[in-house]
Amino acid sequence: MRRGIEVEQVWSDEHLVELELRVSDGESLTVNRVYVGHEQLTEAAEALARFDDPASGGEFELSFGVFGPEYASGAFCGRFRYFAPGRLLVTCVQEREFREFGSLNLANSATTHLRSEPALLQRFATELRALAAGMGEVAFLEAI
Repeated sequence: MRRGIEVEQVWSDEHLVELELRVSDGESLTVNRVYVGHEQLTEAAEALARFDDPASGGEFELSFGVFGPEYASGAFCGRFRYFAPGRLLVTCVQEREFREFGSLNLANSATTHLRSEPALLQRFATELRALAAGMGEVAFLEAI
């Protein structure tokens, strides 16, 4: 697995898209799936594309699915933050589908921290927009 965030469309119908998210720091890999509405995916891709001003020191949150046992499938949250010129910090939290574990209903989860660069983020945003428009199947944010 390449180091970074890989988003792949695995299924869709007229209402929903199922995405598989693979996040790797080069030593570990966490994979989960989420359901997202077409409109939500498009809005998220457009908002990420506008997050392109490293000088602002801003933060952006990319979320798919909903965390918690009452929702179908899993959830993903990526928090992007410009740290210094040319430096982007990304914290990814992933939660898998809840399942029975003895008398409990639990989900596996993971947090991964990555570093990237503004130019790589813009390429990822472009690929995510293509995926949302039905013109691509995979978007990848390379980590450095």
